[in-house]
Amino acid sequence: MKKRVATLIAASLILAACSSTQETATPEATTEVATEKIQIVAGFYPLAYAAEGVAGDLAEVVSLAGPGVEPHDLELTPGDVAKINDADLVVYIPEFIPALDAVVKTLDQSKVINATQGITLISGDSHSHEGEEAHSEEGGHSDESATDPHIWLNPSNMVLIGNSIAKALSALTSDSAIDENRSSFENGLNALATDYTAKLANCSIKALVVSHEAFGYIANAYGFEQVGISGLSPEAEPSPARLAEVAKIAKAENATTIYYESLVDPKVAKTLADDLKITAEMLDPLESPPASGDYLSVMQQNLDTLVKGQVCS
Repeated sequence: MKKRVATLIAASLILAACSSTQETATPEATTEVATEKIQIVAGFYPLAYAAEGVAGDLAEVVSLAGPGVEPHDLELTPGDVAKINDADLVVYIPEFIPALDAVVKTLDQSKVINATQGITLISGDSHSHEGEEAHSEEGGHSDESATDPHIWLNPSNMVLIGNSIAKALSALTSDSAIDENRSSFENGLNALATDYTAKLANCSIKALVVSHEAFGYIANAYGFEQVGISGLSPEAEPSPARLAEVAKIAKAENATTIYYESLVDPKVAKTLADDLKITAEMLDPLESPPASGDYLSVMQQNLDTLVKGQVCS
């Protein structure tokens, strides 16, 4: 009996050893754990585009304002707030999305990227028009004593946004892909800026007549004078006096085009253009993901529209 028990024990030990050897040899046991991607939350499309361009495959980027959503009016869901709190980095423009501003204040500021960093901002003081209803009481930005947040519409500013994101990413990982991605991102934007400079260098019409003053950075960079039917707030209703003033300027400057936007009702702009017997064309402020293409292709379309509308040669 003792001999039989000893034999069974020996057999059990042999089987256990074999089982251990097989488990050690399995691919699952030898495969390295995949590195988790850096989580980035961006307020809206241009910031998400910059984050994706610089981070590449190293990060997963979420844009809070989806297609067709006006970022000024974005309301955050509990899920959005959870994503912001869990993110490694949050990219935003202060006072552009009030709901996001409120959450950003509660975060560890080391993970917050202020996209305006290093960019010369344009004051919105001159953009307040008599008779308009500003929306500061609703939490949105008011035209009075505000800065123009539409920094991304100057390609050179997008380069600086990319640099800020790259710097923050470098604090989280030493992967050399960041610098390579940043360089490629910058090259594309510099080429776009060069194209804008060349094609807008000789334009007959300097008045840039727009439905709302989202294009101040383009105007400043390329020698135009922005004339807005409405000021910085796209929802502001222009007064009859303001409409008359814009019409007077458009006639005096021989404007051929009034530009409306993708997310704002074009009725006022088109009506004024019809009254003046001039053209109404869409100029995309890129506040929402485009239906097709990306930042570079839409900005190129905007350039083509400006070349025609401002009579450039």
